[in-house]
Amino acid sequence: MERVEKLNAILEEYDDVFDKEDRKRLKKATEIQDATRAGISAACKVLSAEIEKTLAGMAVGLTLSSAAIAVLIVTAVIVGVAVGVSKLPISINIPNAGCSEIPLGEELPPTVRVLFKTTVGDIPDSIDMDQEETLQVPRLPLRITLEIVGSNDLRLSLGMIPITINTNAESVQFDGEEVFDGPVTKRLTERSEHTLVITCP
Repeated sequence: MERVEKLNAILEEYDDVFDKEDRKRLKKATEIQDATRAGISAACKVLSAEIEKTLAGMAVGLTLSSAAIAVLIVTAVIVGVAVGVSKLPISINIPNAGCSEIPLGEELPPTVRVLFKTTVGDIPDSIDMDQEETLQVPRLPLRITLEIVGSNDLRLSLGMIPITINTNAESVQFDGEEVFDGPVTKRLTERSEHTLVITCP
């Protein structure tokens, strides 16, 4: 019940972030008709499905600020409601092949870092040369896109939240696909583990 109350409070506080239909569906999903353990369990499954549907929609068509806020808010709510979000995070393994120190967590806004920490753990600040770090992200139905921007900088977009990584790489491969050949986009949840190899001359 505490989670339901939290969701209702969030829906009211951030009324302008959620689509009207999403609000109605989420609100309805919080109405528990059967107070038995089985009834509550069934209601949680419905709520989980509605939250995932809402998140998937939020990954497209919103402004950056609204999408970022929405994703962060719903992430905080979905933890403990949707099965496996915190217990089974998605791993993105990032080997640094010959590059100088690559910034990672320090590129994230503080609010994002805090929410990641409360859901899946700390984000590495950086990746030392010839070392490998693992970025754990919540198991959310978002798309992850990697592309080269500017002077060989790597932009990693999780949903609508961009992370720009400064690097002088000559090759960036995400799950075996070369990002220098063009943007690579995948559904985050299509694998439980992804690999991002950054190679420098």
